[in-house]
Amino acid sequence: MTMVSTSRLTPEELQDLYTELDQNAPLMLFRFVLHPDGTSSFPYVSRGVEAVYGVTVNQVLSNEHNLTAFVHPDHADSLATSISHSAQTMTTWYWEGRILRLDGQVRWIRATSHPRQIGDQIVWDGGLMDITESIRIQEAEREAAKQEAIIREQSLMLAELSTPLIPISDGVLVMPLIGAVSDRRAQQVMETILEGIVQHQAETVLLDITGVKTVDTAVANALIQVARAVNLIGAHLVLTGIQPRIAQTLVQLGVSLGNIVTYSTLQAGIASTLAKKPNKLR
Repeated sequence: MTMVSTSRLTPEELQDLYTELDQNAPLMLFRFVLHPDGTSSFPYVSRGVEAVYGVTVNQVLSNEHNLTAFVHPDHADSLATSISHSAQTMTTWYWEGRILRLDGQVRWIRATSHPRQIGDQIVWDGGLMDITESIRIQEAEREAAKQEAIIREQSLMLAELSTPLIPISDGVLVMPLIGAVSDRRAQQVMETILEGIVQHQAETVLLDITGVKTVDTAVANALIQVARAVNLIGAHLVLTGIQPRIAQTLVQLGVSLGNIVTYSTLQAGIASTLAKKPNKLR
């Protein structure tokens, strides 16, 4: 790409360049003037005003439309404050806000400029562009992140509800399982039980599978892994809810639950466990 210095352009070529920039630049160039009496005006705006504000250059220059009147009421104070601060400190003016066009559209704009003192007036020469699409994308991303956080929170709540751990006596916990036991849920069961044992200083955990519809080799192996993990931290697992159909299935599959103590019902398991801990029921 060859760069051409504007110093080599003739006055006519420079004028053509400025005209092309005025017509084709994807923003609105402007001169904004703050008068001593507090009023303001736009003695110059580029053709970009038509795309941003929906009005013509002549309508602005003739004061038929003052661009500050298009500012959304919710953002009028922030605009006034930003202009006042820039004028008092002679620092860069930067503002983002909404405008209400004559056709009813609400657009977001961003403007920036450096102030200059010219006589008794303060003049800003700068640029303004429509950032509506960018704002919409940001809002969509924020909403998506918010929804993701809600879903994540709900998933955690459902996880807690799906693997409740209930203290029923000093050192005794009960976890009833209902539904399918996937690999992910089996891992969750193990983590919840191990954390519960440490938190409650439990010695025994009764894991009730009455509500588990299908107990196959994978489920049985998962239960064995849970029992081993419980034993490793000094507690033991009692498995309840071993109905005849489940026992038959395990026999047919050739699955052995090893040394895991089992009971046909949760009530039987609780009664037996508490009988070994007299006067401990809360």
